[in-house]
Amino acid sequence: MLGCPGSGKSTWVKSQGIPGISRDDIRIELGYCKEGEKFLGDKAQEDKVTELHEKRLAELSDAGANFALDNTNVNPYFRKPLLKKLRELGYHVIGVKMCTSLETCLSRRASQIPEEVVKRMYKQMDTIDPTEFDEFIEAPGE
Repeated sequence: MLGCPGSGKSTWVKSQGIPGISRDDIRIELGYCKEGEKFLGDKAQEDKVTELHEKRLAELSDAGANFALDNTNVNPYFRKPLLKKLRELGYHVIGVKMCTSLETCLSRRASQIPEEVVKRMYKQMDTIDPTEFDEFIEAPGE
């Protein structure tokens, strides 16, 4: 999944009937924040989120399951090693870019994420190259 906070990534994943691995859901599960709250944890907590995220990815991969990485994935610095790992695991990687307006993303996350953060992430959507993926879908997110 590729999209800003509030773009509809989780809703899209659920509509596809496939399991999703979400850092936000893991933070909630671990009690670091509640649904709809901004995560204000520390590096140790975020490291625990990463550990559990990696464990779930390995479990689904070991089971040969298809799944969605339900995170923003807009930063190429973090996206590229993730794509490499998925390919090493033998996955056909489908990038799904949520084509949701900036205004919609801002309104959906106004109380959770500062406007400048959402705007910066939205601009990073321009760095997504469809050829990074084996297949690429632009999904409506309104």
